[in-house]
Amino acid sequence: MEYNMKELLEENFNDDPIFREIQINKIDLDDVFTESILEMHPETTYSTVEAGKIIGRKDSTLRNYFRTELEDYVAPERSGKYYRLNYQSVFRLHMILLLVEKANKTTVDIGYALGISALSSTGSSIKPKRRTTDSALEPSQENNNAQLNELKKMMLIQNMRQVELQERTSLTDLKVELTNLNREIDFINHKIEIVKLTKEKEHATNKYYKVLDYSLRNTRAGNKDTKKGFWSIFKPQSEEDEVDIDQVLREASINAEKEVAATTELEEETKELKAKLKELDEEKNKKEEEIENQVLKISKVETKVKYLNDPSNEISIDQLSKFLINSNEDNDDMLT
Repeated sequence: MEYNMKELLEENFNDDPIFREIQINKIDLDDVFTESILEMHPETTYSTVEAGKIIGRKDSTLRNYFRTELEDYVAPERSGKYYRLNYQSVFRLHMILLLVEKANKTTVDIGYALGISALSSTGSSIKPKRRTTDSALEPSQENNNAQLNELKKMMLIQNMRQVELQERTSLTDLKVELTNLNREIDFINHKIEIVKLTKEKEHATNKYYKVLDYSLRNTRAGNKDTKKGFWSIFKPQSEEDEVDIDQVLREASINAEKEVAATTELEEETKELKAKLKELDEEKNKKEEEIENQVLKISKVETKVKYLNDPSNEISIDQLSKFLINSNEDNDDMLT
């Protein structure tokens, strides 16, 4: 007999409340109808180990759900301490795990979508609703503990996600501060370069005035020697030929002094800029270290949330209570 497993599943689970939750939470259908799921046979039953391989989970993870109120929905066939699952039961477990892992749903959320224990279905493999008796109306202590556990876990996950959001906001603020520091460091470096170029220019100008001073002094000495010669008596002196060398020398000396003073000021400015740059570099190193620590804190929070979301991790009420009280503390041993 030929069959198409995808069409068979869509037909059987068209009105299934968990399948509707899958659609509401927009879980990718490629994750729902995986290759191993579509390779199941409608006339075959599977052990928990075999079902675990199909779903990609440990069989102990699947067994955990048989101890919750979702057992009636999954509807495994039990023989002693062993279970057998038909393709519908395997697919139900698969959908539950998708909601837990991809939509952050808890068993309480899923039970609520199912109407808790008030189940009804046309699937032939689902057990009929149990007959209600007076004793059945009183929940057992074990069931109370399980529900309390789930409630605390849900509160804890919400708390941890809030912590994660706050830590990510702090990380963003630190990155903005680091960006501003880098900009200020770039500005200081640019300013130091400008001062350096200005200093080189002033040095060159000062050198020019020294050369001019030397040349004029030599010219003056040469002129004096020439005037002492015999033929200088017969050479008429012209006002145009005369140069006030003393005045030129005085101006050159004044300008040289100004350049020396300017150079001193530039050296002082460079010293101040370099001191500021050193201060900014130290602040930058501290900021980068803060960012590394912040990323580590976020990673630890993500690890804790992932641990709590994993159904295979059995956590006692005492552990959850302790973790819930101290959820903002950096304590990796709290769940061990």
